[in-house]
Amino acid sequence: DELCKKTLIVVQIDNFNKYRQYFGQDTMDEIVIFIAKKLSKYTLENCLYHIELDKFALIIDSQIDTKDIEKKMQILNKDELYFEKLELNLQLTAGISLASEDSLNKAQIALSSAKKSNTIFEIYSANNSMFKELNNELFWSLALRKIINNDDLVLAFQPIINNKTLEIYKYEVLMRVRYNNEIHFPNSFLNISKQFKLYKFLTTSLIKKSFSFFDITSSTNN
Repeated sequence: DELCKKTLIVVQIDNFNKYRQYFGQDTMDEIVIFIAKKLSKYTLENCLYHIELDKFALIIDSQIDTKDIEKKMQILNKDELYFEKLELNLQLTAGISLASEDSLNKAQIALSSAKKSNTIFEIYSANNSMFKELNNELFWSLALRKIINNDDLVLAFQPIINNKTLEIYKYEVLMRVRYNNEIHFPNSFLNISKQFKLYKFLTTSLIKKSFSFFDITSSTNN
């Protein structure tokens, strides 16, 4: 299979949006062309693609050595990406996929991981923490929508005790969710709910359920 004999590398220009805001789009177009010319010498014929404003995809021989990639990236970032017009030394970060299937997506995941860990490149691995994190985020983004739609938020009450009398004088209402017949604590989903803009729906549900619970309790006591 010819595809299996290739490696896909996604390369991103660091700080692209900051440069664009400062220097303008016309100058950034020049920078993109400048970098494309620098990258083209590392690719197979007609295998360099400009896939986003600040990203390129390169296809090269799969018989690559990690040390060779690191050396090329260091040379690019240190010596070859000096843009004379602005006296600016540009920097690149790369994500690499050696897989034959879904290689572009995997290279993008590796790129995100490299940027998060502040390294010049990373090679995709299913064991990579970024891949596991993305899977977890996707799982909870879908699960939370179902939880909200099914009203499966669960109230928990933590007693607040008076240190002097040792009596309970109020309760703190805590959030839990029920999914697949299990109760899950906020450390599993709270940050993800904020990332996917679902936190306000959970908070609204918590408040409504709390008022409803206290109404029922008050009526019962009376």
